[in-house]
Amino acid sequence: MFLDILFPKLISKKFEGGPVFKTFVYSSESAYEQRIQVWEEPIYQYTVDAMALSRAEFEELLGFFYVVKGRQHSFRFKDWSDHYVQGQSLGVVDQTPATLQAVKVYRTGSTSYVRKITKLAQGEVHVFINGVETQNAEINYQTGMITVHETGIVSWTGEFHVHCRFDSDSMIMSADVQNPLLRNQMITIRSVRS
Repeated sequence: MFLDILFPKLISKKFEGGPVFKTFVYSSESAYEQRIQVWEEPIYQYTVDAMALSRAEFEELLGFFYVVKGRQHSFRFKDWSDHYVQGQSLGVVDQTPATLQAVKVYRTGSTSYVRKITKLAQGEVHVFINGVETQNAEINYQTGMITVHETGIVSWTGEFHVHCRFDSDSMIMSADVQNPLLRNQMITIRSVRS
């Protein structure tokens, strides 16, 4: 079940990670390769070394872990390296109302990849029709669907989150009463397809 709560921002700044695709590579004896892409869309995976957290950060992380019950509940996570879109076109609307999926397009040369954005940041999204911001739009922050009531070229600017969960149901702590921090443990968070 998705809990519409944001992973603690200050702790998320210490995480490293990003997109992960899955591709099988078969190599022949003569070194020819065949590649089969298993996932058309990546998952997003983030890790942090628990030793990098202060005592206060550890307490906040532990509290959050209890609330989401390990892998049980998913939540919002802010990927500080990729959380913003500027003037992203969503297409041309010629009949209203029209509902469009928020996306972010990544380009290199003439090739592009379209990423579906499902978790928009509350109060941080602006919708434009023909380059002018409109208030005549409905934004679903949990699905990334944007409904407009005007015709024209639709674009959006704003922040988004990644739909994530913990990758483990356990958080092993040391028995040191004075300093019960996690020892030599990487905390991993991964995205959930939605």
